[in-house]
Amino acid sequence: MQEPVTAVNLSDIGPVTVKVVIPRPDGKRVTVELKALSEQDIWDIRQSVKWPEPPMDLQKIDGRVQKVYDYASKSYQEALSAANRELSARALLACLKLAVPGETIQDRMAALQRGIGQYAYSLLLRASDKLNIVTDAEVSEMLRSFRANGQVSAPGDAAFPPDAARVAETIAPGTDGDAGDPT
Repeated sequence: MQEPVTAVNLSDIGPVTVKVVIPRPDGKRVTVELKALSEQDIWDIRQSVKWPEPPMDLQKIDGRVQKVYDYASKSYQEALSAANRELSARALLACLKLAVPGETIQDRMAALQRGIGQYAYSLLLRASDKLNIVTDAEVSEMLRSFRANGQVSAPGDAAFPPDAARVAETIAPGTDGDAGDPT
C-alpha cells in the first residue's frame, strides 16, 4: 500500500476510475472501466428506487391503538430483495464507462442484465460495491489513524464489542445507566 498523501483539494479525494479485468469462460480477458460515484450520485440512485413498505396492522396495545409493522412478511422481504437488486443494477449502470443501449434507465438495466454473462455481471457488481461502499475493514483502517503509531490498545478499539448482556447485568435498574451502588 502506498504512503498516504495530504489532501489539499476535493479532487485529491474525489471519484476515481478503475479498470476491471473480466476473465471470460472462452479465455479472453476483457477490461471494463468503472467510475466511483459521488455521494450525490448514490443519493439520487437511492431516491429513484421504489422502496417497499411492510404490511401494517393496527393493534390495541396498553389501551392505545398503535401501528404494528410486519417486517418478516414474505411478500415484504421479496419486495425488499427486488428493490436492493434494482439499487445494485442502477449503481452498476451509473459506474460503467461503456455505452449500454436503451432509451430509458429501465431499458439500459435490462440490456445490461440480459446482455452479459452472470460471471461478468457478478464481477462488475462486486467491483461497483468496492468502489462505492465502505467496508468495516476500511473504517477500521481509517480509525487507526486516530491512534499514536496506528496502534490499537484501548479496550473497544477494533476489539470485540462489549457483551450487551454482561453490561446490562452491571447496571442497576432505574439508575439511568449509572452502575449500581458501590457500597
